[in-house]
Amino acid sequence: MAILQQITVKETPDQLNNLLKKSADYIKPRIKMLLAVVNGTTSTQELVVKTKSNRNSISNWENTYRQKGIEGLLEDDRGGRRPAAINAKQKLQLQQKLSDPKGGFASYKEAMEWINKTFGLEIRH
Repeated sequence: MAILQQITVKETPDQLNNLLKKSADYIKPRIKMLLAVVNGTTSTQELVVKTKSNRNSISNWENTYRQKGIEGLLEDDRGGRRPAAINAKQKLQLQQKLSDPKGGFASYKEAMEWINKTFGLEIRH
């Protein structure tokens, strides 16, 4: 069993439990990890089982917590770095088109063709 590098959790179990209740599902395993450490868990394998996460995630979360604290651990870091294909104004137009019961699209392909024609884009479908 791998032994955890010691991390010192600054938050109380009550604070962590309150965060757990309010957090999005993808954040909950991170908080469960801290709760497990506070409650005496000393191995990475135990944390893997308790959080139902993989070893690499546990290691990344530990490092993030050491460097940035709870705020860093609660950040949404799930990707999404690519810029959007359409801007905010175009997105609003698309939302209006989609919410129109008579002027909607019959298929994904039709929607992509409308987007390309209306906005002068070349998004492949």
